[in-house]
Amino acid sequence: MIREDMNRSVEMSSEGIVHSVWRNRVVLLSAFGLVGVGAVIGAGSVYLFYIRNKLQDLFQIQSTLSSQVQHLKKEVDKVNQTLTTPNGTPGGSSTAVRKSSILRGPSKRTVRFRDGYETADEDEYVTASSDSDLEVDAYLSNVASNTDNAEYSQEDDWVVGFLKNIDTFLDGDAASQHEAFIRLQSYKDKMGDSCEFWWRFAKATHMEATAAKQAGDSAMQKSLVFAGHTRAERALQLNENSANAHKWYAITLGSKGEFVSVNDKIKNGFTFKEHIDKAVQITPQDPSLHYLLGRFCYEVTTLSWVERRIASTLFSAPPNSSPQEALQHFQASERLGKPLKDNRLYMAKCYIVLKNNEEAASWLKKAVEMPNVSSSDKPIHDEALKLLAKYKQYLT
Repeated sequence: MIREDMNRSVEMSSEGIVHSVWRNRVVLLSAFGLVGVGAVIGAGSVYLFYIRNKLQDLFQIQSTLSSQVQHLKKEVDKVNQTLTTPNGTPGGSSTAVRKSSILRGPSKRTVRFRDGYETADEDEYVTASSDSDLEVDAYLSNVASNTDNAEYSQEDDWVVGFLKNIDTFLDGDAASQHEAFIRLQSYKDKMGDSCEFWWRFAKATHMEATAAKQAGDSAMQKSLVFAGHTRAERALQLNENSANAHKWYAITLGSKGEFVSVNDKIKNGFTFKEHIDKAVQITPQDPSLHYLLGRFCYEVTTLSWVERRIASTLFSAPPNSSPQEALQHFQASERLGKPLKDNRLYMAKCYIVLKNNEEAASWLKKAVEMPNVSSSDKPIHDEALKLLAKYKQYLT
């Protein structure tokens, strides 16, 4: 009954439209003297009959489409039931999660990514992996307060992209490093449970402290040094198996040496080595860790008499090393990573202690020939130049 009323309504409407169209066409054609009025009206009647038949065909198509849509809806419901377990959670392997939903959901999960995604078939699934230290919190955090209980959630691609951009900035010049610090500062309340975020924040803060020192602002330097160590502590609390968290905990702890007593400095030295050793156990091929161990061994080797006496009163077994051990770590850093000006400088200094002046001069020359990548390279370059002037006679 309803359909018949609709048909009549459409037919009446279509008749009116068609008559209006043909009436206008008659006026136009008559004005140009192309056809007779009677012929046009006759053609209009034939055309109206044609339109009515077409409308009936359209209603039939509409009915068929409606039936097909209902059928498809039932099929979709069946698929949803198949993909959902009885307790309402997605079925399938717990290690495979769809890329578009890694960071969604009420539970907190941690997913590790390689440098690139592993995909399974054409459905673009990401597989959890522990092959690198780039761990990303799948659910960053719920930023909640008494006034704002909004959920912070972003796609996994965005998080990985954000961290990679931060790494690019941190590897850049002083301006880029400062930009990384600003960006991390702005997101610290939204990524509170991400170890990967906090060790990068500790690193950026350490770089800011270095810049403050070069600018002669000791008060700002001290504030940033202690803030950087606090941020590294947080990263380590979130994941004790992160090599980078251990590394930056050790580095920021060492930075406090300028602002603490000799006793605390020596105690911190033990803690420094403890965390670097743990980091090396996790990622033994990291050249920066071998550089840090080399620095520790070199500093222990060159401790003053007073510092050794203090160390012997603080510890039953005070720290002990040799220039040979330090050199081995610097050589490992040179072998495993890209050449670094400061690593080559310290290799030369080890050779000086070992009285191998030819090798010392050779590595000093290599250090000086390297370009200064950042502002922190300048004092290293100046020291290498000064030593090279003293040992250049040993160049072959």
